[in-house]
Amino acid sequence: MSEKCAICKGIMEERTVSLDLRVDGQLVVIENVPALVCVDCGETVVTPEVGRKIEKLVRQAGTKTGVKTISVPVMDLKKVS
Repeated sequence: MSEKCAICKGIMEERTVSLDLRVDGQLVVIENVPALVCVDCGETVVTPEVGRKIEKLVRQAGTKTGVKTISVPVMDLKKVS
C-alpha cells in the first residue's frame, strides 16, 4: 500500500533528494537524502531516523574543516520594478 501525501493526497514515492536548509542564517545543502516525495505536488518527507542523521550531520559540520562549500547568489524580488 502506498503512502498518501498529507497535502494533496497524491502518491508518495521513495526518492533520493537534496535538501536546502538554513542553519544560523547560512544556506546548507544536504545531498543524497532518502525521502518520500509526492508525485503530484512535490511535498517531501523524511523519516524521523533520517531527520536525526541530518541534525547530527549539521552539528558535526560546524566543527569540521574540509566540508564542500559553494557560492550562492542571493537575489531580492523587491528590487525588481
